Amino acid sequence: MIDAARAGQKNLKGPWYNLSPLYEDFIRYLGKNRAAPDFEKWSNFIAATAGLSEYPSNLAHASYYRYLDAQGKPIRYPPAEGYGSVAQPAHVKGAQQIQNVGYMEPISHQKEVSMHENQMGNRRPGTFDTHWTRLLGMATQDPRWLETGNIAPKGQPEYRPRTEYNEGRLTMGEALDKPKVWVRAPNQNEYKALEDWHQGLANDIELPHADMQGYEWSGASKRTGLKSPADETALQMIMKRILYTADLVGESPELIKKLYIEGKIPLLGIGAAAGAAGVAADKSKSKDKSPIRGLIEKQ
Repeated sequence: MIDAARAGQKNLKGPWYNLSPLYEDFIRYLGKNRAAPDFEKWSNFIAATAGLSEYPSNLAHASYYRYLDAQGKPIRYPPAEGYGSVAQPAHVKGAQQIQNVGYMEPISHQKEVSMHENQMGNRRPGTFDTHWTRLLGMATQDPRWLETGNIAPKGQPEYRPRTEYNEGRLTMGEALDKPKVWVRAPNQNEYKALEDWHQGLANDIELPHADMQGYEWSGASKRTGLKSPADETALQMIMKRILYTADLVGESPELIKKLYIEGKIPLLGIGAAAGAAGVAADKSKSKDKSPIRGLIEKQ
């Protein structure tokens, strides 16, 4: 775990969760009185829609639900085209909880609540997601961290990693090369103990807990199958999504950032051809066809 964190420190230009510059933008566009509650709700929508989503997609999904909420519109299933996900039922349910209650229930949503706290600047909790949990299992090489359920694609013969290991058809060496055979989350009754243990590791190398975890995500990205950019912080990915949206609709990034922070537009999602190639492919579309073009013109 420490080796992964050290590798991540070389990949990233600063802590993954440093969102202070974005909060300053909230103050600039919303004023001090609105900035704090709006930033907290922004963070909650991100956390509520993080399940089974890489961070760039997570940003787009959260921006859509936050836009609906800011405009006084109910959040309903299914989401609009371009904002769907394999986990969209859970995303909608989580977003509805933020809209109706203001926060997620902490006992059954420990990861989401921790992610929210980390984004708000509290570095003590641990956001133990799929990639962190896979790394932990791989580091221990303990077969009890292998998945017990069927992970085979629909229509394929069943494949239960722990059974395969116990019956000699999967070696530990093979398992270390297959991220998906490892469990995706600790049990609820394990979370606090793991948090305390990992906090101790972070203390040993003199890092805030959440910062160590962010570095682990980056440093172990190839091993755990992380698809989010391993060399970008959360803030860098947010700015790239703003730039992507601005490019697609033919407006300035500053205007898009302002309207996004004000909750007047969602950010645009990126399809399978993400990155520069995806942007180039989408530039052929007229900006008048953008799904948020009309929203911008109303401002």
